[in-house]
Amino acid sequence: MAGALQWNSPNRYRLVVSVDPRGVSPRSHSPIAPLRVNFAAHLLSVSGSGRVDPNTIEVMAYDTNGNPHVYDASRPGYEQYLLPWRIDSYYRLDDVDLVFVMPNETLVQYAVYFDTQESGRGRPDRYAGIVGDGDLFRQQYGRREIGPSKFGDLADFDGDGDPDLFEGGVEPFIYCHENLHDQTGEHQLVPRGRLTSDGQVLMPSRNLGSNRAWMSVTFYDWDKDGDPDLFSTSNDGPDMGHLLFFRNNSVPGGRPQFTRVDRMLTVTGQPVGGGSDAGWFPTPTFIVDWDGTGDGLTDILMARGGFLYLYRNLGPGGTTDYRLANGVRLQAGGVDIELLTPRVDCADLDGDGDLDLLATTHGAAEWANASVVYWYKNVGTRQAPQFAAPVTLGQMRHYYGGLKVGDFRGSDNLLDIVAGTFWKVNAKHGLPKSFGGLLKNNGPLNNPAFELVLADAGAMYTEEFQTCDAGQQNGVRVRDLDNDGDLDLVASTTDGLVLFFRNLNNNLYPVFAPPVNLMVGGPNPVPVEVSGPEGGYARLDLADWNNDGRVDLLVADEEARVWLFLDDGAGNDPPTYQAGTQVYANGRPIDGLGRGSVLVCDWNNDGKKDLIMGMAPKGNVSSPYHDWPYQDGDNDKTDDEGFLYYRNTGTDASPVLAYPSWVRAGGQIIKYTRPNLGSFVDWDTDGKKDFIGCEFEGNVRFYRNTGTGQPNTAPTLSPAAG
Repeated sequence: MAGALQWNSPNRYRLVVSVDPRGVSPRSHSPIAPLRVNFAAHLLSVSGSGRVDPNTIEVMAYDTNGNPHVYDASRPGYEQYLLPWRIDSYYRLDDVDLVFVMPNETLVQYAVYFDTQESGRGRPDRYAGIVGDGDLFRQQYGRREIGPSKFGDLADFDGDGDPDLFEGGVEPFIYCHENLHDQTGEHQLVPRGRLTSDGQVLMPSRNLGSNRAWMSVTFYDWDKDGDPDLFSTSNDGPDMGHLLFFRNNSVPGGRPQFTRVDRMLTVTGQPVGGGSDAGWFPTPTFIVDWDGTGDGLTDILMARGGFLYLYRNLGPGGTTDYRLANGVRLQAGGVDIELLTPRVDCADLDGDGDLDLLATTHGAAEWANASVVYWYKNVGTRQAPQFAAPVTLGQMRHYYGGLKVGDFRGSDNLLDIVAGTFWKVNAKHGLPKSFGGLLKNNGPLNNPAFELVLADAGAMYTEEFQTCDAGQQNGVRVRDLDNDGDLDLVASTTDGLVLFFRNLNNNLYPVFAPPVNLMVGGPNPVPVEVSGPEGGYARLDLADWNNDGRVDLLVADEEARVWLFLDDGAGNDPPTYQAGTQVYANGRPIDGLGRGSVLVCDWNNDGKKDLIMGMAPKGNVSSPYHDWPYQDGDNDKTDDEGFLYYRNTGTDASPVLAYPSWVRAGGQIIKYTRPNLGSFVDWDTDGKKDFIGCEFEGNVRFYRNTGTGQPNTAPTLSPAAG
């Protein structure tokens, strides 16, 4: 008979949970399936009172005698029993999904301890740990700027007088952050989970095959009933290119409730979102009485296809409450305003009584450059707006940036600009990495001057163990690069850089330092970097290429070339490297098509390192070094895609790579539009290494090795599972 569980936490409340290992043995540090928990209901059931504080949660495993299991003996006191855990919240619901680590299959009893905010026992600065079910690596506890991206919006959804943040993106979910300004006097944002409707996660529209949405969200009280309605656009799925209207039917203080009304169309049936002409990521901005006629009607500015379109409100009617005229392009300085996937807002920035236009872009001139915040001053009148050529108010390293205008300091009646970004990009071109910020208006009213301030000076921020962020579309490898006994992260970035995240703790509870560039050493160090038309698109692997006992870098670039950066042997921490040299195969430099990725492994089990390179198709490119077998016999290599295997015909210490062959599964070439590597590892513990490949924004695929696994034999891969 199992013993009663000891009470090993200072918290006053707990749930006891039994976990079924489902016959899997061994299990090691396995995440459990999500457990739906209502902590508030449990608190009431034991006659407790107060507000549950998630920062008090502690999870412990117990043996059959009721004794706690030591998970991390390096921690002090009872904290050595604590297991990594995470809760996934749902906006304005008490139910959460709890996941935690199961140390091994013999431990089936668990206690989940918690307490209230009023208890003062919350420990937000104590790391809860990484569960390993797809959750994010974290840096040290601290503040980080945040703001609305191209896909997000600020709206006072809870009616407490301060703007909350809602973000869309690639997934079909809307993520919510509550603003605590009414409690703290600062714009501190706290994550509250996915937006819900009628108690279920709200997914406005999505591609059912890939589960992608690429969704932007905007909130506005379109039906004038006092609460913000939801408007979404998607760049994937059945509603691609359309602006959708969801009416907010929520009861004040209750659960959110939205009802899909319809796609927004003009009186002639044209889609306001642009339909097939929408371009990338159309987004609306709502403006009351654009022409200043006093009609009180809300017009719509639509950013789509690189231009801004004004849809005038013609009055009540139609399935979406109001009739809209066909869109007309806005101009500045007598020419159409043309911007790369902008987000815009309108306000009387200079206090002259008319509406000015503010816009932020995905990039200035080229994607690899900075995002710019522009002010288009209205040099006309309130009734007849005319915009001058733009003035630059700020530059930040943002991709898919957003903005919102308002008096965010609330004390000077001057309009500030909150900026945020969806994709983060790293310090380059003389600009630092940016997560967002506040363009603070220093006045005067009729001639405002702006200063970029960050989390310590008035910008919106989060305060938590911040995510390890290597920027958009990055790759990552794990290695003890500093030789201190724990695993670090080495990330490759779309900027073409290679970043080092140092593990400051241990492998059970890894917490990482902010990233630093890995460098080419010498008297004038420079970052390890690869380049290309869109910034570099680095993908790396780590290997001792020349068997000198030091870890080298192999980096594939945007044009599917592979570069070798040898450790320079200087003994620096982190290591420094020799200048990169291009890797050759079949006597030629490896030079593929697009978006390369690289994996070093012993593919044919001959005791020597080989090389696998993934590449995407890329039209309108040519090179005398496009050296691989045609895929389909059409004498056109620009549409080839997949993974190339380069066999090492030299030695392990001095690799010589041969003419490649395509990696196949089930006899067919593995073909992804944008392939990424991936690993070659014995995933199913049958003694043979299997292949794991990844597809951009899609999935991770497992190819089982059904071959013999004999020496000097390449794997025989079955079709993908997963």
